[in-house]
Amino acid sequence: MSHVLVIPYPAPGHLLPTLDLCNQLALKGLTLTILVTPKNLPLLQPLLSLHPSIETLVFPFPSHPNLPPGIENMQELPISYIPSILSALSTFHDPLVQWFQSHSSPPIAIITDSFFTTWTHPLASHLGIKNLAFSPLNAHGTLGWWKALENRLKNFEHFVVEGRVVDMVTWGVILNSFNELEEGMLEYLKKNVVGHDNIWAVGPFLPIGNDPLSASKKCGSSSIPETEVLHWLNSCHVDKSVVYIGFGSQIRLTNNQMHALADALENSGVRFIWSVKDPMKGANNELDYFNDHDVCEGLKTVPDSVNLARVLVGSMSVTSDEKRSKAMELGKLALNAAKHGGSSDIALDDLVKKLST
Repeated sequence: MSHVLVIPYPAPGHLLPTLDLCNQLALKGLTLTILVTPKNLPLLQPLLSLHPSIETLVFPFPSHPNLPPGIENMQELPISYIPSILSALSTFHDPLVQWFQSHSSPPIAIITDSFFTTWTHPLASHLGIKNLAFSPLNAHGTLGWWKALENRLKNFEHFVVEGRVVDMVTWGVILNSFNELEEGMLEYLKKNVVGHDNIWAVGPFLPIGNDPLSASKKCGSSSIPETEVLHWLNSCHVDKSVVYIGFGSQIRLTNNQMHALADALENSGVRFIWSVKDPMKGANNELDYFNDHDVCEGLKTVPDSVNLARVLVGSMSVTSDEKRSKAMELGKLALNAAKHGGSSDIALDDLVKKLST
């Protein structure tokens, strides 16, 4: 079976979906090698225990003058460190060439992150193998990020915008989405963005080993047992609604933003769980983020807690039965897409077939 090298981007929102993709590809029979650094290796254990055939290629994390010592995952750093992380990771180029040339059965393709591992595109070209860009987002989100990275994150231009251009000519794109959700957008990407048909919507990813707690096992320890969180969620049966508020693993809110969010949650009267991680190393208040088009927008903007409370109440209100019904129907379509014979399962089969030819 075809051998594929997987190079994840070391941030939770990218690394963990990449491992979920690896689970699906392994189930389809692909031979996989995952590049990983020592401190990120434990995150692979649920996957490796289920698929002992998956190989790991463990490289020491490269040192970099702008990175705090011992850091190997962007979860521990604010977003301003992305260029330094990418610069450090790009030094894997030559060791990977040496590994490839010495391998008895080298990979025929590289699967890498669609946004933040641009150095792998020239690597694949140098090795003469296929390059696939994996996005942990759906098609709309992926296109939105590509545009945002081009138009707004100018200080990341060398690392990100260059990669966006290369994405136009990459051999294939894998998306964490499903056809029933974004059929029109998938066709748009094929015709107007990447210029070819090698786009596969293969999501949503079912839990590794059918364990509903597998995601939490990959994310590390928590002050509250995951079973307790699930029990609490199952007790919220009256309105059958959950609103998820997330800012990304690299985002750090200011004290004022935190207080505004806390006041809004309290004043809204909704039941909530608030997960707050430990402080980042090298954090800088200039890199805070709060963005809700109904409340406020901007890196430093503090939302109005009254307006934010109103939005939260509206999100949970019984007047949104039509939206809730549509969301539940999409949930059913998503599960069906991921099952055997579903659209995402068929897309995975097609991806594996094309990789092997």
